[in-house]
Amino acid sequence: MSNLPNKAKALVFAILFVAMYSTYFIIQPFSNQVIRWDVSLYYTYLPAVFIYQDVGMQQDWPADLHGHQVTVDRKHNGKVALKMSMGMAYTYVPFFAAGHLYALLSSSFAADGYTQPYHIAIGIGAVFWCTIGLYFLFLFLRRFVSNIAAGITVFIIIAGTNLGYYTFWEGAMSHSILFTLLAIFLEVAERYIDKQRLKYALVLGAVAGLAVLIRPILLAHFLILIGFYVYRVRGRINSKHIFFAVLMGVLWWLPQLAYWKYITGDWLYYSYTNETFFWADPKIWDGLFSWRKGWFVYTPIMLFLLPSMAVLYGKSKSWFWLIVLLFVAHVYIIFSWWCWWYGGSFGLRAMIEMYALFALPLAYFVQYLSKKSWVIKLPFAMVVLLVVAFNMFNSWQYCSGIIHHDGMTCEANKQIFLRVDFPNNYDQYLDHPDYDKARNGQRD
Repeated sequence: MSNLPNKAKALVFAILFVAMYSTYFIIQPFSNQVIRWDVSLYYTYLPAVFIYQDVGMQQDWPADLHGHQVTVDRKHNGKVALKMSMGMAYTYVPFFAAGHLYALLSSSFAADGYTQPYHIAIGIGAVFWCTIGLYFLFLFLRRFVSNIAAGITVFIIIAGTNLGYYTFWEGAMSHSILFTLLAIFLEVAERYIDKQRLKYALVLGAVAGLAVLIRPILLAHFLILIGFYVYRVRGRINSKHIFFAVLMGVLWWLPQLAYWKYITGDWLYYSYTNETFFWADPKIWDGLFSWRKGWFVYTPIMLFLLPSMAVLYGKSKSWFWLIVLLFVAHVYIIFSWWCWWYGGSFGLRAMIEMYALFALPLAYFVQYLSKKSWVIKLPFAMVVLLVVAFNMFNSWQYCSGIIHHDGMTCEANKQIFLRVDFPNNYDQYLDHPDYDKARNGQRD
């Protein structure tokens, strides 16, 4: 398939950019709600370094700074070891800088890292990164299918899944950026296969290193992916490229290792303390099909993966087996985590980082149907649009609290189906998980 002209690439990116930001400005009222929960732990590195010059958080940080909860647990000689690694903080840097500059020049906001300009800037940054991811996903998919099929698939991924929610409402979480990093990796890996240039090897190393720093469990995924591509270029591997790619990946980790050494005295530190994996008891069925968080329940468009994988098998057995292997590895790892439902979330958010890979079989399926008669294409298009509309409505329900953040049951889903208000005595239909028992392995 011929390369897409540069003007066409620019047009595709411009359309994505305008569509994404228009959506963001419409549905996301600017408030002090971006830097909270997990995001606050990713983000705190930035004000600690650039505003307070207090990496160990030894000063008297307020417990509640403009609605932002700063968890202060001084276990290391008065120093605080942040729970989350600093990978996400890297992705916030340019937007944090913009928010900080605005706050410095404004007389209305304190330049303390937590007033409204910082929230707005980080939220805009999340949409920016996802736009990049969708663009690279389109470039990757069109290597295998038509531009139309690639475009439809990109639309399905952003509008028909919880990636949309984790871009426009909670985009500063790690899931959208991890989706983007995988999309970049896939496209750049194909370019490396084609041209074997050092610049592509450097990008691959940087992307993999950053993704693993953000989510260390992804090391297994990238090792599988790298093995797949090494197999494809067997006999043509440039050892210099490998060395520099690994070096690029390691560079992200050096500040993190130095931080752990400064705070704890050890180069490596497990910051999750009493949170762990239960490898002998992965909650795979619950994670995929339960009413609490089942991936297929709250992201039903991914049910198309089954026929899509059948189509992919006929087109490329190597890609088929790669995706099967990564799917099995991913669900086993994430559902072995003590909190398999991943706390308060819309759907199973831990699956989002794999959507760029799952898009390939979906794209082949879309192209397969595009060659059929309208008797087949029209019902499929109607089902897709209905599922997309349902996903958007569910996203709104979750934002409104109608879909409960972690206590959904079958009966609760029946009670709130297509409702815009709360049913009477709603709490009686919910089943709240016991987090303390779950940490000890009782994760039902």
